[in-house]
Amino acid sequence: MFSFRPGRADDLPAIYRLERLYIETMEPLQLQKWLSALERHLQQWVENLPRTIMVEDLDQPIGYVFWERENDTAILASINVDPGYRRRGIATNLLLRFEHEAALAGCLNLELGCLSDNPARRLYESFGYIYDRKETQYVILRKKIV
Repeated sequence: MFSFRPGRADDLPAIYRLERLYIETMEPLQLQKWLSALERHLQQWVENLPRTIMVEDLDQPIGYVFWERENDTAILASINVDPGYRRRGIATNLLLRFEHEAALAGCLNLELGCLSDNPARRLYESFGYIYDRKETQYVILRKKIV
């Protein structure tokens, strides 16, 4: 059974591994650029630990979601599940937890970005996220908190 908990500093190696795996798999041409910005990524992960939810299987991190706040908008910065654990409803549960925490924090809007061909886009759209704009290679989707 999976368990969910707040993020901690000792989760940073797992976050790094899953973020790197995402880049290598989905955006391999961006790997060198991503690696050169590793200190900035680490700063982002540390700053957002209070808004990070980890999911574990037998005390081993297998996924997470973390978000940032910009005025009244909660921005999903990253949601990631270990490939061996996908298609089990974990990302759905993480997305629900993100939305719930953002609402509790008083946010009025939700926003996320993904590659237009990312399979996760179907999940986001099934949750009511709609196309807002395109930024570089990313599609930005938005949703109002009800």
